[in-house]
Amino acid sequence: MKRVTHITTGAAVALPVAAGLSPAAAAGAIFLGMAGAVVPDYADLKSDARRFLTHRGLSHSLLFAAAATALVYMLLTALTGVDDTRFRLHADLVEPLLAAFALGIGSHLLLDAATPSGIRPGLPFVDARLRILPPGMRIPTGSRRDGIIHSMTSLIVLIGLCYLVFEHIR
Repeated sequence: MKRVTHITTGAAVALPVAAGLSPAAAAGAIFLGMAGAVVPDYADLKSDARRFLTHRGLSHSLLFAAAATALVYMLLTALTGVDDTRFRLHADLVEPLLAAFALGIGSHLLLDAATPSGIRPGLPFVDARLRILPPGMRIPTGSRRDGIIHSMTSLIVLIGLCYLVFEHIR
């Protein structure tokens, strides 16, 4: 999938989490959903780790997703103890913000499992490839179907954001 498809899907899957939060926390949840949705590709395509990570290798595994989520948990938890109130995170927000991130990274893995090459979620222990769609229905990156998914998730995000704003001003 293209990066924009991952980003809008990450925002879309974070919307249910954001719906129960204050406007600032909702923005954080949507941001973390989008961040989670790009972490696997960032790790193996854009970061210095790309020297030893292959695309859709370990960075697209459940182990990597769990490790990234654990790191975000540690960061969010650390922010609850910051002395400066401008940067302190209320402890009640750790769980929903973490859920938004986890949903985002999960959406990335699910979308890439729908492509012709699929993913290997069991790495480094199991090398089996997972493809969730039958051969004729798989979605090549940059294809018309990829664009349709991007358009649909963009519409979902737009409607969701309008709903959040409406609920806040109501």
